[in-house]
Amino acid sequence: MSVPKGDRREGKLKVLMDARELAVYTIRITKNPKVFDPAYNTAITNDIISTAKDIFISAWHANRIRVDGSKERAEKRRELQEQAISSCEDLLPLIMIAKSVFHLSGKRVKFWGRKTIDVENLLIAWKDADRKRYSSS
Repeated sequence: MSVPKGDRREGKLKVLMDARELAVYTIRITKNPKVFDPAYNTAITNDIISTAKDIFISAWHANRIRVDGSKERAEKRRELQEQAISSCEDLLPLIMIAKSVFHLSGKRVKFWGRKTIDVENLLIAWKDADRKRYSSS
């Protein structure tokens, strides 16, 4: 028996899947030499790719930490979540720079920015849920 769509909850790994999708999307679009001139790789493109990958990698490592009542592990997990959130905040202005440098369409920038904000919001919700869950840790 399936759960009605309106009653479904977000999967626990949705933040990781969405962060991975953001990294993959970013890599794919930035590797198109017709849009992202390779002459700008060291100036901006590599930073964009690195930041998108950092979001996923930080979230991945945070998810791998089992708190099990340890304040130190809870703090490390929180730090990694905050690092991923900060990388989302870094990616947005990089996208805006890319919009100007590469003359990206408003539609592409809006889609890419929305994906970034969605991941950031999921990371914040995850961090807040952990704070409540581990507040006694």
